[in-house]
Amino acid sequence: MDGETGWLVSLVDKTTGAETLAGPSNRLRLYRDDNIAYPAWNIEKRYRHREIEIRPPTAPPTIVDNGELGASVEIKRKIGEASEVSQLITLFPRRQMLIFTANVNWQEKKAILKVEFDTAIKTERVVSEIPYGAISRPTRPRLPAQKARWELSAHKWIDMSDGTTGLAILNQDKYGFSVFENKLAVTMLRAPKYPMPIVNAWGLPPAAERPVYTDQGEHLIRYAAYPHAGDWRDAKVWRMGAEFSNTLMVVRAEHHPGSLPREATALSCASNSTYIGALKRPEDSPDTPTAKYHQVVVRLVEAEGAEDRVTLKFGPRMTITDSKETDLLEFSQKPIPDQKIGELSVPMKPFEIKTVKITLVETMKLDQ
Repeated sequence: MDGETGWLVSLVDKTTGAETLAGPSNRLRLYRDDNIAYPAWNIEKRYRHREIEIRPPTAPPTIVDNGELGASVEIKRKIGEASEVSQLITLFPRRQMLIFTANVNWQEKKAILKVEFDTAIKTERVVSEIPYGAISRPTRPRLPAQKARWELSAHKWIDMSDGTTGLAILNQDKYGFSVFENKLAVTMLRAPKYPMPIVNAWGLPPAAERPVYTDQGEHLIRYAAYPHAGDWRDAKVWRMGAEFSNTLMVVRAEHHPGSLPREATALSCASNSTYIGALKRPEDSPDTPTAKYHQVVVRLVEAEGAEDRVTLKFGPRMTITDSKETDLLEFSQKPIPDQKIGELSVPMKPFEIKTVKITLVETMKLDQ
């Protein structure tokens, strides 16, 4: 890290020795963004030519934690007219990523804030997650339709790799990105004028309570840089993005007697590239705690565009006794052949979405 600017200047993958950055990264970029037509929806096409200078940090980067559980550095700075940003950069042992937590007091008007990574990856394509899939786009747009996409949508991750080395940006709750040659940028915040509401719209607050500009106030933004070997499939970037986006919750419980073992998994999914996209009750079966059997719907998603086989098991007190494949609306149910009591095993086609309706029986009732 540069001690004067606070920008990241080097990020080495220690498993391969590859440098993944070519210039200042985790760099905040502030631009004027005052699109006249539909400003809340459209980003000004030439915003890159209207950059607002960002001043150095108000104080040198500070080490706020450096122990066995991890190390953190904090950088504080003021940007624009009246906004403040505190960036916390954290590195955990045995976890191959840098985690960034930005606390932003956003008070700008007609502006857009991005965080940019100047990568050392030379490639013609960038890959990002879309709903239940992944899409590859050019890093150097040539066609008119490509040039019109100066802002890209993505979900939990966006990855740039040359087949040998790569850098993925994992994202928790921001869905706008931009790619310019070897540079990746996440759109953190915008401040267009609040859209003009339709007269007599339902739930419309009084005019005095409507904000003039959007997204004003405090924001907590989390993202991560994940250097890796190979491409996004080799590095399981889709899995890293899902784990980063869905933070585990830890609940402390008191000591108490019970029939469950010390360790147990309610539902296991054994596969190479398939994950559980949804777990819900069937639309036609509300279920009750006293029912003789229970039914759930599991939506499986193949993430890498490859053939796969997935095996599901419930436990420790529930056993699969029947399973049927349905469509997305849970109609057109058809039995899944060659199934064993206690588990469900199904093949998956590349990027397939498969919905299965599973009947469960409590193990004690099955024994009876």
